[in-house]
Amino acid sequence: MSCRAFSTFLPVLLVLAVSALGCNSARDKHHEQIEAAWAALEKGALTTPALEDDLQALEEFLARYPASHEHGNPRAARAGELLAQRREQVRLAKEREEKIAGLRGKLAPLAARFLFSLAAAAEPRERYGDLEPLRVLSLEHEGLRLLTRGRLNSSLWEIAREGPLAELRKVVGAALYDEKRHRYDAQALGVLLDAAYIPPDALLLGKTAQEAYLLFRPFVRTQARLYQVVAHQREAIRKYEGALARGEAHYPDVNEELPAEQYFWNDSSMYFNEPQKDRRHFYQAVTRELGLDGKTGLARRQFDPLDVGFWLRRFEDETAGILGAFLFRVLDGYDPAYKKELQALEGKWPPMEPRGTPSERVRPPLHEGPLVADRLIAVDPTWRAVAFDEDGQTLSVVTDTDFRRISRADGQILVQKAFPPIEPPRPQKLSSATFSQDGSVLALAFHDSDALKDLPVCLLDAKTGERLELLEDVRTLQAVHLNRDGSLLAAELPSSDIVVRAIGGAPAEAEKEVEGAPDAGQDSATPAVARVRTIMKKGRLAGLHPDSSLLFAWADTKVTVWDTEGGEARFEQRVKKRITSAALSPDGSTLFLGHEDGASLVHFDVDEGRISPGATLKGLSFPRGVFTQSGELVVVNTTDGATRVLEVSKGKFWPGGVQGRRVLAISPDEELLLMQPPGEGGEVLLYAIGAPNAFKGEFEDAKAMRVLYGSFDEKENVSSWKPTPEEEARLKKLEGFSAPNFRALPWKTTTYSVGGEEKVLFLTETRSEPISHPATALIGGAIFTRSRTGWEVEKRQRVITEIGSFGAAPDSTVTPYEIDGKGFLAGLTTGYTGMGTTMSSLVFLSDVPKSVQKDVIAEVGHIQDTGETNEGNCADADEDGPDCYAYDSVWELDTDTGRANSELPDLVLTVSGTRMNSKRNQVQSFHEERRYSFRHGEYRQKR
Repeated sequence: MSCRAFSTFLPVLLVLAVSALGCNSARDKHHEQIEAAWAALEKGALTTPALEDDLQALEEFLARYPASHEHGNPRAARAGELLAQRREQVRLAKEREEKIAGLRGKLAPLAARFLFSLAAAAEPRERYGDLEPLRVLSLEHEGLRLLTRGRLNSSLWEIAREGPLAELRKVVGAALYDEKRHRYDAQALGVLLDAAYIPPDALLLGKTAQEAYLLFRPFVRTQARLYQVVAHQREAIRKYEGALARGEAHYPDVNEELPAEQYFWNDSSMYFNEPQKDRRHFYQAVTRELGLDGKTGLARRQFDPLDVGFWLRRFEDETAGILGAFLFRVLDGYDPAYKKELQALEGKWPPMEPRGTPSERVRPPLHEGPLVADRLIAVDPTWRAVAFDEDGQTLSVVTDTDFRRISRADGQILVQKAFPPIEPPRPQKLSSATFSQDGSVLALAFHDSDALKDLPVCLLDAKTGERLELLEDVRTLQAVHLNRDGSLLAAELPSSDIVVRAIGGAPAEAEKEVEGAPDAGQDSATPAVARVRTIMKKGRLAGLHPDSSLLFAWADTKVTVWDTEGGEARFEQRVKKRITSAALSPDGSTLFLGHEDGASLVHFDVDEGRISPGATLKGLSFPRGVFTQSGELVVVNTTDGATRVLEVSKGKFWPGGVQGRRVLAISPDEELLLMQPPGEGGEVLLYAIGAPNAFKGEFEDAKAMRVLYGSFDEKENVSSWKPTPEEEARLKKLEGFSAPNFRALPWKTTTYSVGGEEKVLFLTETRSEPISHPATALIGGAIFTRSRTGWEVEKRQRVITEIGSFGAAPDSTVTPYEIDGKGFLAGLTTGYTGMGTTMSSLVFLSDVPKSVQKDVIAEVGHIQDTGETNEGNCADADEDGPDCYAYDSVWELDTDTGRANSELPDLVLTVSGTRMNSKRNQVQSFHEERRYSFRHGEYRQKR
């Protein structure tokens, strides 16, 4: 190339070289930015456990530096791989959350039922060195109420035997068991436990979960500590197991029968009899030989060798870590101090000696503070029979050794007398005790345990404990019944014969020898022939008619009514199922019959000579009934401890009930029920059992709250409650109300009348949580009608509407009106304040329209702009700022104008005062009238 040609191309070459250098510089700069962004990702977002953050960061990185960029992205492939991984992880996490939500819906009711059954097993004594004072705790589940002051100290294998666990195990087993690997899935267990966790502030069994935790705390602490100890001693346990297998160590002697294992996880190898093959013997050997028993920092016998075996198997199937982490999560939420204590003990062996010895233990106080309606009364020894006096304030009590009069209010013993001795003196042991129907006479049956024979029945004055009469001719271990005034006694003899005897008068006309009467060789002062009448052979005694000579008996599937004077059967009635128990109403008109799986009622008309079957009740396990004094109610107790009230006239149970072992007595006013609690212990429970829809006396907010919500804490002036599924559906329609726990307060009480009947519109508020400006309060309530003895609920609705702001209801005015003798229409003033301006509105409630009958009480209109004032954000005439204005309204019903097919009359709203004009530049006075008619289920303004 010539110099001329080269000189011609030189500028072009220079331009190309500079351009190439510029391109390389731009690409390098771009790649530097990519590396810096990637380094930030690796240091920041990609190191956090938040998958959503990872996902967003990777998407933003690829959007900012796409692979299609002219300078490329060397990290694009890796970022794409990570993005795909994170998306898959997010998808799996969402699936897990959905699975947890679904499981939580299934587990919640089953877990609540299981925990309630365990609460019934809580023991009221310091069995395992639990030295803290025990509070009285009232729990509720599915309408049943349980009063306890105990703690759940049972070991794991004991708990596994509880009946409600069966249903829980079905759900748990289905969720946990891996059919392919034939073992439990640790990951599935984690999902299950996440679903099962209950936050401390959640509502559980009618209390917050934190309050209910007191019952279960000993069990949770024990299992958390055992997990920690077994984890620490696994190597020592493996070595000991190897030594046993090689014959270098031997099983300790087993002198006690080992309990069968019943767990969520069962190993078939456990059910061999040889110690070498029976894993239960191994668990016992490990516990004792390695010193786990008593050296865990737990009180002796607070756990069982089978509990140790449970944790050993959990380490074998690799679920121990997840279970242990869950227990520590529970401790972190409910018991953080104990969690810190365990963390301080981590790795230490032996950690410490058991906490206290029996000699150091101090019995905690019986109860702390007063209870509303429910209380515990200490008894020692076991009560055998109890009766209330006429006013229900004092109890006549028979124990194994004496007679007592006790104050119902505080359990103080007012009178205490030993049983009068039987002459000549002989060992006497009380076998049965019963009061006459009016509670005035007490019949005691004794047994001579040395001579193995029954002693004469002794009659006492139930008010004083003084002996009235000794019946040498009536001796029995079985039931004894007295009529209303104690003039006639009926008894079951050991032979199952039923006899009667007149008290305080002439002997029965026919004198017959009966089994149980003394013979001539027993006592020269005792006649050889008993002055009693045998009424029925091989029967069971149900009771005596209070005012006639009739006696009620039963056997197998037949009920018989006997005439005690003539000794003849007056009535007979067959029932379909075998009778297992029977109770006679105080007026002698109704029999309650218990069967193996249900109950039935039989009605008698003595004057007409007619007998007829009544209601049949199903699903009861060997029920036993006790009539109230009026005979209108039967308190029914079943073998599972559920105790409910049956209304005889309707043949239906009242909603709700209590949990207890045995009904002891019912007060004359039918408001108090005396029971023995579940399990063992020296207390009885005193429950308020008033009608679920009524209360006696004057109207009181506290009484109304108990009827509406089941319980009421007068100290805090609040009722804790849980919405039903139907109420949950209503709550979803509300826009401003939300709360994790529902706590209702009395709000407004207004009286009115319908058709001459006095009524009360009682409204409550449940406040939103957390509090915010737009948050509203939930309004619920009920209509009470005056009754002969007090007030009865006519209609109720706990979810009616929402009003207010900052989570609370305003101080409203409630004005109810009678509508056509059918019901009421009430207006509630409400409002909202913001930026110094308060705006008022009217909410209308009614129970009249057919469209709201399903709702019982419902909102039928919400009228806006009924008043407004800017007094919080205005200035006087001589000051700068917005001019002040205010207007308000009054409303009334137009009862004169015909309303055609409308179910409610028109409303006339008169609004007057001052307000800003349409241009918002001047305050002007005004007065206007608006009319509203009820159409399509709500009030709408007429145009």
